[in-house]
Amino acid sequence: MTETAKIVKMLWKALMNLSVENDADNDNIEDQVSVKIGSASDNTQSFSLTKSELTEFVNDQISTFDCSDGVYFCSDHVEYTVIARQKNEPFLAPFVWGQDVAFTGVKKYRYSLSQISLGLFFKFLEDIELDHNFIVQNIFTNSFYMGLFNGSGESIDLMGNEANLYNVIDSLLRRSVKQYLMAIKIEPIDDQDKKKIAENIDSYKRKAEAAMFNINLAKFHGFSLRHLMDPLSTITNANNARNINGKRMESPHMIYNQDMLDIYTAGNWHDDPLVQFLNYYQVVEYLFNYVPDKMLFEQVQRKISNPKFSYTKEKDVLMLSNFISKLHRKNGGL
Repeated sequence: MTETAKIVKMLWKALMNLSVENDADNDNIEDQVSVKIGSASDNTQSFSLTKSELTEFVNDQISTFDCSDGVYFCSDHVEYTVIARQKNEPFLAPFVWGQDVAFTGVKKYRYSLSQISLGLFFKFLEDIELDHNFIVQNIFTNSFYMGLFNGSGESIDLMGNEANLYNVIDSLLRRSVKQYLMAIKIEPIDDQDKKKIAENIDSYKRKAEAAMFNINLAKFHGFSLRHLMDPLSTITNANNARNINGKRMESPHMIYNQDMLDIYTAGNWHDDPLVQFLNYYQVVEYLFNYVPDKMLFEQVQRKISNPKFSYTKEKDVLMLSNFISKLHRKNGGL
């Protein structure tokens, strides 16, 4: 049996447990299955599909995503996969919002923090042993007992979303291990930019890293995010579900130095205060050197590019030398 077939079998079994006919023992039925959808306050309705439709859906979702330089992307957006932990807590933090959490300050790109898309989740499931992996086996347990369904416990709550196949399956898995697999999503607003995502993936990676830095720096809901290319294979115990709400995140205004991002993130993720201090100190030390040098370079560059400056004139060269000396003294240099 292929990995895709195992995923379909798993989903079909979950759907059969919620079927209107309640014939959960027969997970090989090729006929139509109907499940109840709705919410605690609304009248329930049924949603029907066949196993062949589910198989086609899973295959289509998996083929939606490509990967380049550790970043996943589809036709209209990028997903930079991360996992989160609550600051000073040993547990992974879940994404508990019903919708993506949008960043403010939208200009050329829409940023958001969310659970990973279904296609990407299926892609990760393909790479692990479904029959032996503890987390995947607990998809059923988490889905059925962690409040995914409405008050009756018998129908899928779509949380106000449209009743289509994507939302039904996504809601079925939302409170499973999928809730711990997050992504920083970046969607270019211009349609022409969407067509060039693949060729500009390095730029999107830097934007996503900057967005992750913003979240960590702001301690958004106490989150500490860490990038993992395949986070599902890393998670071993994810049972700390907490409801969180409130703060908003702002889109990054600049791209940061890659080495400093790595050092800062490593310190932000670590529990040991000494390790945190050493990492943060390295960032500060870098900035103390980088900022004055950068300013010196830009100001000297402006001086020597001035048409009136001549390197053959002793007066101009001495004036430039004095200017550099004063800048060094001003910035604490020797």
